[in-house]
Amino acid sequence: MVLGCSLHHVVGDMHSFMLLMRSWSAFVDGTAPPEVTIVEDRDAYLDRMLPPLDSGQPSYRMLDADDAAAMFAELQRAMQTTEVVQLHFGETEVSRMREKFSAAQGRSLTVNDVLCAHLVDTLHQIEGGTDTRFLNLVVNIRPRLGIPPSVIGNTIAIVEVPGGPGARPELLAGTVRDTVENLSRSPLNLRADRAYLEACDESQLHRVMFRGLDPAHRPLLVSNWCSFDLYDLTFDGRPPVLSCPVPGPTCFEVPWVGVLTKAFGNSGYLWTLGVPAQFADRLRACSASVQAR
Repeated sequence: MVLGCSLHHVVGDMHSFMLLMRSWSAFVDGTAPPEVTIVEDRDAYLDRMLPPLDSGQPSYRMLDADDAAAMFAELQRAMQTTEVVQLHFGETEVSRMREKFSAAQGRSLTVNDVLCAHLVDTLHQIEGGTDTRFLNLVVNIRPRLGIPPSVIGNTIAIVEVPGGPGARPELLAGTVRDTVENLSRSPLNLRADRAYLEACDESQLHRVMFRGLDPAHRPLLVSNWCSFDLYDLTFDGRPPVLSCPVPGPTCFEVPWVGVLTKAFGNSGYLWTLGVPAQFADRLRACSASVQAR
């Protein structure tokens, strides 16, 4: 049996989705459901929880008419040629990579650090470009704000990590670790985002664009679902064989969006990545070459 679900970020983030799935699982299997808190006025709640100091830098920008037309034309072209690639990494392979990168950095790095760095480095090699590729990481900021894990909502931040071509992947892995750790000490931009959008004229909202969405410059937007314990869910007492994003065009309509999950049976790791068609076969070939070795 295959169970497919969809999620709209207006309602909540992946953390909120997992509260739904755990509640559903508990109802089916007769176990204790998780605590769930629905906040009626999210803006007022966040005002109480957010620190008073904000970065002041919104994650959106207003395009002029010509730039908006060019951007949406580029997005339409990208959506028509995007393919989904899934890359598997075994536990032994990832452990070896973590050990190598951590030794080079002189500190412990996470699976997310090394696999993000490895992916960016591989994309640079495939494309042969000289431009810096920005890596945008989706981070759950509930722990940072002291928001209880029971709260439903879309409480995420997107942090940017620059990755230059030719840089050693272990250096990028260290930069990823620094960026995530510094998030607990850096001002967020949730207030700036809300103020920016509220100040926009309704007639211009169609020209507001998220800064991390720019197919021409190929920033990579990635989420890590490994910590959500997808394989702890049971239905009729059985955990899933595989839990991952659906590898189809309706889930990855634009290129350079990726999700990292645990792989089959909660062993190993799986990148699900949307890329332009001309790069899809090259990525698959890289994966096949690694598996062959």
